[in-house]
Amino acid sequence: MLFAKDVKNIVDGGYWYFKNGVFDMTQLKAELDAIIVMKAWSAEEKNLFKSIFAIDLDALNVTTFTDLINTVLFAKDVKNIVDGGYWYFKNGVFDMTQLKAELDAIIVMKAWSAEEKNLFKSIFAIDLDALNVTTFTDLINTVLFAKDVKNIVDGGYWYFKNGVFDMTQLKAELDAIIVMKAWSAEEKNLFKSIFAIDLDALNVTTFTDLINTVLFAKDVKNIVDGGYWYFKNGVFDMTQLKAELDAIIVMKAWSAEEKNLFKSIFAIDLDALNVTTFTDLINTVLFAKDVKNIVDGGYWYFKNGVFDMTQLKAELDAIIVMKAWSAEEKNLFKSIFAIDLDALNVTTFTDLYQHGALCQGC
Repeated sequence: MLFAKDVKNIVDGGYWYFKNGVFDMTQLKAELDAIIVMKAWSAEEKNLFKSIFAIDLDALNVTTFTDLINTVLFAKDVKNIVDGGYWYFKNGVFDMTQLKAELDAIIVMKAWSAEEKNLFKSIFAIDLDALNVTTFTDLINTVLFAKDVKNIVDGGYWYFKNGVFDMTQLKAELDAIIVMKAWSAEEKNLFKSIFAIDLDALNVTTFTDLINTVLFAKDVKNIVDGGYWYFKNGVFDMTQLKAELDAIIVMKAWSAEEKNLFKSIFAIDLDALNVTTFTDLINTVLFAKDVKNIVDGGYWYFKNGVFDMTQLKAELDAIIVMKAWSAEEKNLFKSIFAIDLDALNVTTFTDLYQHGALCQGC
């Protein structure tokens, strides 16, 4: 014991308790104290610990005590997730609070549904029901201390707040994805073409993109309420996103002439949408508002929670007819309404309503 050696070079490769010709048993005492704390954990926590580390805290021997020192007490934050130091050894003191919190978080996660756990496994390559030292470490690095690096919400850790792991949001994210995975092939293919995210083959990178770009997408122009589009009152609701995709599917089925006219007005190519133009489509078209109370002061194409693009198609068809007028007719129209039918943009398209050209008698 006195000449126990750090054979795995965990700290310095020398003797654990014999330094510079002097025995110092302070560290050994601290290790024993840490174990006393761990032995007071619940049976569930200790059983989970044993299943991960193959160390029975209630039946330690020299071998497992050494393993405990090497693998747990001096476990290091090698990927500099937090500070690059030891996870549970700070300023000469072992603090097992975080490890207990990590085990408690895992116990919560292990109670998730089979569907949630299978989805989690497919994304992170971590089986919550068969954790080992490697996957436990991956879980800490990739999930428990996952960081909001793009400052989507607060720039902190997603699931670790005020010293506590809260896996509620991660469960909600998985549940939202389960809903999205049940969408039709057409909806999922359209989603993939816009966001470059395959809902049926998510990995850590695309899962992170999904959180940043979709789940916490924000109504930055205050089109509706200035909050998150799909996250309200702590709940993800993907109903609206599905409705938006369905509206686009309808629009993509328009004639080439209608789609080309739409593109010329809104600078949005319905057959080549990306995140930017999809956002523009939401802001400028899907939630276009009857701001001058021409009809009812509400949204033009969104009524009772449903997008109906019938009116927009009819408007484009009317414009196609008008664009076929003679030059003399179009010039006269332009002189009256200050609208060039051959060079429409969002503003002049809207003016067509306000001057009654598309809504006579409204």
